[in-house]
Amino acid sequence: MLRQIFAMVAWGWAACAMVAMSCWVVDLPALLPHSLSTLLPLSINAPSPIARVGGTAWQAAAWDCCLFLGLAAQHNIMARRRVKQAMRRVAGVPYCLERSVFVLAAGVALAAVVLLWQPLPLTVWQVPAPWSYALTALALAGFGIIYSSASAIESADLLGLQRAFAGAQEEPARHEGPGLVVKSWYQYVRHPIYLGYLLFLFSTPHMSAGRLLYASLNLAFVLWSLPLEEGDIAEELGKPYEAYCHAVPALIPALRPYTVRHGQGGAEGPSGDAQAKKVG
Repeated sequence: MLRQIFAMVAWGWAACAMVAMSCWVVDLPALLPHSLSTLLPLSINAPSPIARVGGTAWQAAAWDCCLFLGLAAQHNIMARRRVKQAMRRVAGVPYCLERSVFVLAAGVALAAVVLLWQPLPLTVWQVPAPWSYALTALALAGFGIIYSSASAIESADLLGLQRAFAGAQEEPARHEGPGLVVKSWYQYVRHPIYLGYLLFLFSTPHMSAGRLLYASLNLAFVLWSLPLEEGDIAEELGKPYEAYCHAVPALIPALRPYTVRHGQGGAEGPSGDAQAKKVG
């Protein structure tokens, strides 16, 4: 019972952190009436109630980069197989809670970025109508890609719930799963969740220096993460995934869908860390 409660708390905290981050990035208080904006006083262009603002713009940017580095390091270090094995061996974290611990730590790191970020409100670009509507539509399309892609790889397992409720104490043997499965957006691009997230961050009619910095840091994080994640997945799935990587672009969608050749894949396999051990 405690295992399921911990997983639900971790999932709830991470979900709240992601919603708060989305509202923070789009500067939601500026889009709402004043009576409603006070309910969620979080904006990337204004300090949070607990943030201390001071110094020059360069000092603020340096502080923001350090904050984001902590978030990026948490993701890419805790997601590695050796680190997870050490968590089980040294810290005694059971396999069924491994993902929930990662999700909780990610939520804490993301909340720290949102709450301690130093604003840089200088306007980089301001796009007038009707082109502003196109950028807003592109950002909403990014959200749609994120949602549909997460659904394709079982978001409950991606956030640790499925594993915690199943209660497995040991990691399944490698290559035990049925192999490579490709569906949804994964037929066109290897990392559609990253693609959708970057579309959401960069597609805005009003780009401030702070949002541009945050978006650029996320782009750097994605480029750092890709070889690490794909190395783990290739080790798990072998040559079928290597063939998939050669045929499908990482972030720019292909025009034709990819299909798994006979003998390369099978039914759906277990989810992995950031993308999935299956692909879609």
